[in-house]
Amino acid sequence: MSNLTHITLHGILGEQVGQSEWDIAAKSIGEVVRGIQANTKKLYKNLIENDSKNIKYRVLINERDFEVEEGKDPNTAEGLKSSELCMRLENLKSVDIIPVLEGADEDGKSWAGIIVGIILIAVGA
Repeated sequence: MSNLTHITLHGILGEQVGQSEWDIAAKSIGEVVRGIQANTKKLYKNLIENDSKNIKYRVLINERDFEVEEGKDPNTAEGLKSSELCMRLENLKSVDIIPVLEGADEDGKSWAGIIVGIILIAVGA
């Protein structure tokens, strides 16, 4: 089925939820998050607990960092609303949610691709 989106929960998040890979019919990150929560009842709880441990998430959409409208800061509500995290995406093939310890700047990655775990809940709600 080519209409399914392949989702990978990397590292500790996949372990906590009990499954690291999913194939879900989804057209947005919100649908991805709601689908995993509906099937496990564990995602939201673990995102909240991990946030208290300063674990944030890098979200890759179709194997690249999510895009934000030019000139917008993804760390603000306005920037988040103008990002691919909140848009309906017709070509959503894969989503990778990768835990990142706050303050880690692996390979010079900018904070634009890293979001607070709790924001994923807001997007999914």
